[in-house]
Amino acid sequence: MLKFLQRLGLTAYRLYLKIPLPIKFLVITLLLGRIIWRSGDITLVSTSYGLILFKASYASVFKVLRFNIYNPLREHIKGARYLDVGAGVGDSCLYAWRNGASYIKAIEPDPIVSRFLSINMKINNVKSTIDERCAGEACYIVNWDNGTITRVEKEGITWEEILSEGYDVVKVDCEGCEFTLNSNHISSAKVWLIEVHGEIKEFINRIPKNYKVKVIGSSRDSSTLKQLTLILLEDTVCS
Repeated sequence: MLKFLQRLGLTAYRLYLKIPLPIKFLVITLLLGRIIWRSGDITLVSTSYGLILFKASYASVFKVLRFNIYNPLREHIKGARYLDVGAGVGDSCLYAWRNGASYIKAIEPDPIVSRFLSINMKINNVKSTIDERCAGEACYIVNWDNGTITRVEKEGITWEEILSEGYDVVKVDCEGCEFTLNSNHISSAKVWLIEVHGEIKEFINRIPKNYKVKVIGSSRDSSTLKQLTLILLEDTVCS
């Protein structure tokens, strides 16, 4: 089922962007839950993971809260300090919180998306901290209305700074900043779930040998058509 959804993902996403707003709201209701408030293209939805406020074009919420692509993390999250790099509106944060994370650090450089993230953390009483700086050396922001990705100049934070607080589980979906990670960075957390944008072989060389690598799935980026590969890394020494 997951592979089938991955094959359809690119086509479905582009189709979703083009459909009229009332149809988007219908899709949201069918896939996520009851809409309890809306204004323009912004909607507040009651999902099985809690309340979430987002723009109707923000299709990422479906893959996280409906299609559960982060399920490989579930067994590792309970009691964990969870770092979410590329947190978006907080859908993956909600997933981690409802599955027992003890604390969440969310990094999201898009100022508009970060406002939704902040609201969603507050209304769900998530114990969290939000940082709007860019992780690593590269900063890319997605325009969810048309699916394009733009590189922007913005204050950054190094992986050393980010990881110095200590985390058990790290999720990374940052449109390319994963290529600023090195083996020392990865060694600082037991479990990683990373969406690799581009050549997976190049990224594999950055992973310490004591980490087990599992490919969860692959697809194509909606705007660049680059290969996207979702991988799970688990430290076999600390297991």
